[in-house]
Amino acid sequence: MIANRFIRYFVLISMPIALLAQSDRIAGRVDASRAVKVPGNINPQAKPASDEGPVDPAMQLNYVRLMLKPSAVQQADLDRLLRDQQTPGSPNFRKWLTPEQFADRFGVSPADIIKITEWMQSQGFDVVTVGRARRFIAFNATARQIQNALKTEIHHYRVNGQLHFANTSEPSVPEAIQPLVLGFMGLDDFKPKAKAKTQSKTKAHGKAVKPEFDSDGYYEVSPGDLAIIYDLTPLYQAGYTGSGETIAVMGQSNVQLSDIATFRSTFDLSSNLPKRILVPGSADPGLVSGDEGESDLDLEYAGGMAPDAQVLFVYSTDVSVSVTYAIDQALAQVISLSYAGCELDASSTYAQSLQALAQQANAEGITWLAASGDDGAAMCDTKQATHGASVSLEAALPEVTGVGGTMFTGNNSAYWSSQNNGNNSSALSYIPETVWNESTDTDLSASGGGFSTFYTRPAWQVGPGVPAGTARGVPDVSLTAGVNDDPYAAVEEGQLDGYGGTSASTPTFAAIIVLLNEYLGTNGLGNINPNLYWMAQNTSGVFHDITTGWNGVPCVIGTPNCGSTGQFGYNAGPGWDPATGLGSVDANQMFSKWNTGGGTPQIGSVVNGASLTNTGLSPGLIFTVFGSALGPFSGILYQVDQSTNQFYNNLDYISVLVNGFPAPLLYLGPNQINAIAPYELASNVGQSVAVQVTDNGATSNSFNVMVVATAPAIFSLGNGQGAILNQDGSVNGPSNPAAPGSVIQIYATGEGQIYPAGVDGQLANETLANLPRPVAPFSLTIGGVSATYTYAGTAPQTFDGFFQVDAVVPNNLAPGNQPVILNIGGATSAPLNVAVN
Repeated sequence: MIANRFIRYFVLISMPIALLAQSDRIAGRVDASRAVKVPGNINPQAKPASDEGPVDPAMQLNYVRLMLKPSAVQQADLDRLLRDQQTPGSPNFRKWLTPEQFADRFGVSPADIIKITEWMQSQGFDVVTVGRARRFIAFNATARQIQNALKTEIHHYRVNGQLHFANTSEPSVPEAIQPLVLGFMGLDDFKPKAKAKTQSKTKAHGKAVKPEFDSDGYYEVSPGDLAIIYDLTPLYQAGYTGSGETIAVMGQSNVQLSDIATFRSTFDLSSNLPKRILVPGSADPGLVSGDEGESDLDLEYAGGMAPDAQVLFVYSTDVSVSVTYAIDQALAQVISLSYAGCELDASSTYAQSLQALAQQANAEGITWLAASGDDGAAMCDTKQATHGASVSLEAALPEVTGVGGTMFTGNNSAYWSSQNNGNNSSALSYIPETVWNESTDTDLSASGGGFSTFYTRPAWQVGPGVPAGTARGVPDVSLTAGVNDDPYAAVEEGQLDGYGGTSASTPTFAAIIVLLNEYLGTNGLGNINPNLYWMAQNTSGVFHDITTGWNGVPCVIGTPNCGSTGQFGYNAGPGWDPATGLGSVDANQMFSKWNTGGGTPQIGSVVNGASLTNTGLSPGLIFTVFGSALGPFSGILYQVDQSTNQFYNNLDYISVLVNGFPAPLLYLGPNQINAIAPYELASNVGQSVAVQVTDNGATSNSFNVMVVATAPAIFSLGNGQGAILNQDGSVNGPSNPAAPGSVIQIYATGEGQIYPAGVDGQLANETLANLPRPVAPFSLTIGGVSATYTYAGTAPQTFDGFFQVDAVVPNNLAPGNQPVILNIGGATSAPLNVAVN
């Protein structure tokens, strides 16, 4: 019998966590004199060389947000919920949360919120609002108050000729609240920039004024044209026009509704004007040059492509504030963001805060779409590149759908009528596309794309064209974005002009998702990316695969990524690519083939089952496969063949092959499989081997993993705590520490080859003296001190590959958490804590 209390631990990460009562995490009172720094909050653009000295101490910073983070258990529960909400057959499939439900499950407790706000008010901060989801607190404060409370000065910085402000050092918070703090948003005014690009004035205005083919051979596209090109017309004819649906457009300028009214009249659309929502607590930014035109374009095409939908325009002085408010209030089931920030210019906590907001949005059923940027592979530049390759931070979020740009290659009578229809459209059919790229040395204009430096590749981002690696790829999809070649007709300040860029393709695709919500009869779709990639591999006719062109841009030779050719970027190709993603869409086909379940299994990653990191596979390692359509939603636990005393390597006609050898199975779920690496891998150390999942004859993609001799990793209980038992058999933790000199039991995997030789999935029923030990040399440290042990081998009454160490806690350790590190054959485990009294 498998009796050890940790024997089921390795499947715990796959099973739903019971919803526990929300616990208070701040113990005792908040002592402002005991402050600790919160790292990762300095904007990379605030360089000392650009520092122009302190701001006026009385300068007011408005709507600064203290971003709060969940506990490790809450985050694990949220990760599971997000997977379940996208898994057909799950009881949680498309069961979206309200902000209050999100707060009660994943937010900070009301009691902790009270303690934090009381501290803020004691420092003179004006608390504007507490988020409905209890994941942020917005406040106003002067530079002097921030310096006194957060221990950081606010200085002016001149960057690219513009004067900004930012904190000079990492902010500090009271020690008692630091574990709950993710970081700050709003301590600087480096905001994402509007990306809408205006047609060159040297080009004749196209069919918005004179609808025919113009003298230069270019057209301006209208909502009616896009409906024909991307096959929305049958959906309109079937009555899907966005009625009863809501889309929220994000901005940081006010707009003149008369511009939107003129646009809708010009293109024979009903008088269905947007509703403006100024974020409560934010100053009205007024009409901001550049930003106003951006928002006009967004509103005109979000509403123009979903003509009967309610369009909300959420605006403030900072578009990130607009996004925060729209998500926290769950204003709409689709959010369109045409602002794009360079990843290299973002702080780590800003990136983490955006992801936290995006996960909340997905849990509420919100689909967030973001522009991939208009600077090709060089998101940090606007002219001849000097900063190297980078992507849009917002589009790189795995929870967000990044929208890139294409341009048409068919500008002739085969695709365009010589006269307009009543709605000023003249396109005749789908028009072939290539990568949008109109870049010059003085103006980068190309589809943004590449690979993220912040976000890892999600399990669903797999399929033809997706290269090996661990970075999130951008974009996901693309639509036409030409600026001088077939731009979008739009109205700004009463004038009709041509606009382009991913600022145009994003609201257009966002409107398509609004119509998809109506078509499916759902109250939101959340993160649509898993389904987009599923369709790319399991259906035909949904995507127009863009295989020509590239998003390369000119660069200064000798600067990052710029070689002797003086340009860098990514080529389009079959399948996904970092220039146009999966390509553009046939909306009618996409709607009819939207996934309702099933499909070929797809592997997204293969990781160590204890550390959940890519350590490589060692013989006997408990490993985890993440992906989609891997197994049944209900989940299947291991089963034992009583005739051989081994785990089965085929459950419900599902198996995992590692270099052709079947792996014993521990758990099967729709997005995750836990298995044991076959001991036959010992002959492949130093080589890359293929991992595949088979399900009733359907075979997944082949995922290559390096074989290593050992890959030690301690199982975790969360919050940095190792899976460790005290001498009395109780679970070790801060509230139940181990005594110095006592023996603790540490549970791990990755010991590699064992003696007697390991048998795949073999249960360990021998006496302790006869259980296998690792062949490679073993040692460990506790609190940085070499520790002795009384046993190190297969855990009794478990199975080969499940490793137990009975270690003696050194006598000279200080009380508190002490790191434990295992060393097997020269490879070391990531440190996890044991609590010592």
